[in-house]
Amino acid sequence: MDPEALVDVLACEERLINCWPALDTLLMDGWAVRFANGYSGRANSASAVRIGADLDAALMAEVTNFFRERGLAPAIRVTPLAEAGLEARLVGNGWTVASRSMGMITEGLAGAKAAPGLVVECAPSRAWIEGVSTFQEARKRNPDHLEAIVSRIRRPARFATLMVEGQAAAYGMTVVDRGMSEIGLIMVVPGMRGLGLGQVLVAGLMQAAGEAGARRCFLQVEAENRVARRLYTALGFRDLYPYCEVRLPNAP
Repeated sequence: MDPEALVDVLACEERLINCWPALDTLLMDGWAVRFANGYSGRANSASAVRIGADLDAALMAEVTNFFRERGLAPAIRVTPLAEAGLEARLVGNGWTVASRSMGMITEGLAGAKAAPGLVVECAPSRAWIEGVSTFQEARKRNPDHLEAIVSRIRRPARFATLMVEGQAAAYGMTVVDRGMSEIGLIMVVPGMRGLGLGQVLVAGLMQAAGEAGARRCFLQVEAENRVARRLYTALGFRDLYPYCEVRLPNAP
């Protein structure tokens, strides 16, 4: 990856720590090691926050023990910031790739517009938290664990609910940190999918982010989620960097 792109990757990864805070974070030799009751991969993994961050055997053992002490499976997000060859080395030592994702970014906020029915709040209401939790995968349905994360956000944030005929049809959020906005937790209610509501929601969040001072937006999406990636591309996002999450099986 060229140096200019790496600078953008670092900007995104650094801001993720503020935009999606963990309950506990340790900074160790260019790595952020984060814990949040096991809720979400990003908030419960180690991520490089320095270009070329190394993960030698001693640091890897220490990171692994931190997760096991908390009853969590050790997890590492391998991004282009990490030392070359880290994924192969981890897999060779018995770790497995749990997921692959793509970080996407856009500078095109000028044309983003909110649609009627989009309710945007500066703080997460209990209805928003419970609505998001209801439609998450099973391990993310604890509203208290979600609230523990979003209540720790210390940057300007917007929490959106898209209403259709008086009913909540989609949820999402954005956080702005030093001119960049992360968009996340995009959730369309089952039975309302395939109607273009996701695109409406994200466009509204982009507008809200711009009004809160963002000049660029970034997000992360599963690499194999072609539908979502087409949606984001249509809104002006482009691929910036791939990354994977690797975990140590049979742990803790």
